[in-house]
Amino acid sequence: MSATSPAQPIVTVSDLRFSYLRGGAVVSALRGVSIDVQPSEAVGLVGESGSGKSTLARVLLGLTHPRLSRIEGGRVVVDGRDVTAFGAQQWQALRGHPLAMMFQDPLTYLNPVMTVGRQIAESVRLHDGGVDVGARVRELLGLVRLPESVAKSYAHELSGGMRQRALLAVALGCRPRLLVADEPTTALDVTTQAEIMALLADLRQRLGMAMLLISHDLGLVASACTRIYVMYAGRTVEWGSTGGVFKTAAHPYTAGLLQSARVVRDAAGRFPTIGGDVPNLAHPIEGCPFRPRCAFAFAPCVEMPAPVAVPGDREHAVRCWHFEERLRSAAEAARAE
Repeated sequence: MSATSPAQPIVTVSDLRFSYLRGGAVVSALRGVSIDVQPSEAVGLVGESGSGKSTLARVLLGLTHPRLSRIEGGRVVVDGRDVTAFGAQQWQALRGHPLAMMFQDPLTYLNPVMTVGRQIAESVRLHDGGVDVGARVRELLGLVRLPESVAKSYAHELSGGMRQRALLAVALGCRPRLLVADEPTTALDVTTQAEIMALLADLRQRLGMAMLLISHDLGLVASACTRIYVMYAGRTVEWGSTGGVFKTAAHPYTAGLLQSARVVRDAAGRFPTIGGDVPNLAHPIEGCPFRPRCAFAFAPCVEMPAPVAVPGDREHAVRCWHFEERLRSAAEAARAE
């Protein structure tokens, strides 16, 4: 690769379709997801619960059960390798480096009968052979700003913020190039949330690590990420620079999320919400999945649109017939002048 060539993405997901198998039912959790994450960048992934964010994270790490789920189509490329059809042993070799995951509930994912130090040491032995394990554990505790005494503690003896830092130390023991952070501040108080996000920003800068941040908190994503993907019903419906998407939301769903994030009540004293219900992913969905909830839905919405670029921002794109119609009307009006 020449010095002027663009860097190879750490992760590239192309039109990924993934289903869970539950009895005789097939739940299509991902119905056409495309994302990429470049080295050292921070990318946000937002959407309502059930939109497929955590499922995508699990597919990226090979954490899905092969007898209870399957990839229906599309590709997942990690560090230049097509991992779409990887088996358990291949995933074991890949997991941790270049990808590692920070889960949203550390009390669930930290072993309750092992000390924190032993769990960090296990990560180091698996993924960073040849180092002084004890010294590396102390180094990792220092990186996440925990005292060395925490190594002898069990998860239930720590506060929520300390558990999250301990889980982060386990992930960093793998020396990942990309950290997938799935709701890393859930159930933490505001002060601790800010501390965790400041820690992640500092570690990214010091280690040159990329991050895929999955969150419901749009403010968190706005402050931490340079690019963003918006997911709805298993699809990526809008993406681009965080500033561009937040300033000029092209999809009605994105606009609804931003409106709902406001703390200003309407004339009736209620906070803004998006009307309607999230679709049942066990059922077929024709066309744009947001159509039943969209105030701008019209005839073409019975088919899923192709991505269209948002003028003025080369990174910003959206899948929306209404936006295409707006562009067409604006172009016709300009020609008529």
